[in-house]
Amino acid sequence: MADFRTFDPCNLLAPVPAVMVSCRAPEADAKPNIVTVAWVGTVNSEPPMMSISVRGNRFSHDLIAKSGEFVVNLVDEAHCKALDFCGGISEDTQKLIAGGPMMGTSLYDASGVFTKTDSGLLALTGEEANVSQPSNCISCGACARACPMNLMPMYIDFYALAGDFKTSEKYGTNHCIECGCCANVCPAKRPLVQSIRLAKAKLREKAK
Repeated sequence: MADFRTFDPCNLLAPVPAVMVSCRAPEADAKPNIVTVAWVGTVNSEPPMMSISVRGNRFSHDLIAKSGEFVVNLVDEAHCKALDFCGGISEDTQKLIAGGPMMGTSLYDASGVFTKTDSGLLALTGEEANVSQPSNCISCGACARACPMNLMPMYIDFYALAGDFKTSEKYGTNHCIECGCCANVCPAKRPLVQSIRLAKAKLREKAK
């Protein structure tokens, strides 16, 4: 007869993949939050229903209880290993960035693309991250002075958001090295690099 072990009543089950659960309070100005959850299960197949288990003393528990909503994000292998190695994501994480703080790309959730060329995976708290909303450009010229390629990021941003990608090209869109210096010094907190990346992508599409 094969050896086996008998356990007292407990919650020990077969290991399941951890997921990232995003949630937020129902208030319009509430900040979103993301939490690592290991207890996930199927409740019903028709209609599709699933369950998660979050301790009552976790910050996300109150958010889910108030809003009645949450999103389960499946984590790919690369992110799973990185997050596990770093001990997971803390409850006050407000922003995930694939890469460094200057040239990294903000991720919508932990299931975003993570490649060997990324220098790291940053999990920033609200105090560390820039989560303020951008305001209108004040034409201070700080972005142009900071640009190592001597470009005019404010004009590229303006025409990119206006959908006039052809005009944005006149200001050197394709010469941008996406270093992030312009966005870093912008007092209006405008997402200049994202606008430039958008313009580049649209110009590539048009060139095909």
